[in-house]
Amino acid sequence: MIKLLFFTDTHARGNSPISRLDDFPETVLKKIAYVGKLGEKLGVDGYIHGGDWLDRPDTTSNMLRRMTEIISKFNKPIYTVIGNHDIYGYNNDTFLRTPLSIIEAAGIITRLSKSPIIIDKNGEKVSLTGIDSSFDLDKGDVSLYNNYPSEKQDFPSVHVVHGFLTKKPWPQVPCTTIDDLFKDNASPNADVILTGHEHSGFGVVEKNNKLFCNPGSLLRISASVGDMNKNVSVAIVSIDNGNNKISIDIEQLPPDIALPSSQVLDRNKLLEEKEHASKLSSFIKDLNKISDTQEFNIFQILSKYAKENNVDEK
Repeated sequence: MIKLLFFTDTHARGNSPISRLDDFPETVLKKIAYVGKLGEKLGVDGYIHGGDWLDRPDTTSNMLRRMTEIISKFNKPIYTVIGNHDIYGYNNDTFLRTPLSIIEAAGIITRLSKSPIIIDKNGEKVSLTGIDSSFDLDKGDVSLYNNYPSEKQDFPSVHVVHGFLTKKPWPQVPCTTIDDLFKDNASPNADVILTGHEHSGFGVVEKNNKLFCNPGSLLRISASVGDMNKNVSVAIVSIDNGNNKISIDIEQLPPDIALPSSQVLDRNKLLEEKEHASKLSSFIKDLNKISDTQEFNIFQILSKYAKENNVDEK
């Protein structure tokens, strides 16, 4: 049997988000270290990360060094795709400018791609493919979910995507539902599709003999309702070639590693953020009403806005 531990969206950063009550950087490192030890305890054959290792590509050198020290001690290979937070401006071409690319070059992580990586354990095999975050994802074309591995194999396959895969549509958010992958007689080539990106996760879903999993982010970044209610979890993918069986178990982190949300998240900060976002949205709508497509000078636009809304010149 081949076992793989899947975790995603660690969002390592050198300071604490405004909504966190704890020391966020220390929490990140403690959780990543726990994942390594858990995999060792369960005897996994590899780790898979679903992208967004970092909260931003220019994360502090101290955090990167400490995180690298931890993951370099994982006892099995770490396979990964790249998330939108791991690169600059959602541009995949900037990856080589990021510290994460140095960690890859050092051989500490192995980047998945459209070309399969085959894990062979005493004759039992599984192929791994992956798709990084990109603008092409979740715009209606499901090929980046469905078309890999591109060639038929006589052993199981796992495809990892840093995309917004969901059980049902999200209002006003570009996403791909699991049902979308089966429209017009289509079906994923892979036996298992693992995704991150959407932080609350949907656990494990089985449809038409295919397994889909997003255990949710390893870190709770905001004090949103989803983060307040979520359990912090990883997924264990077990592949038994001999019995032609694949299973996925969700493993919740213990409370001493992932403290209850009430102890680490400040709901009052969320309400303040929502009020600020509402005011900003209203301001932008007013700007759109008075601004002309020919006007690109921000000072002219603001001056016109101020006059039309009787805002004091100071």
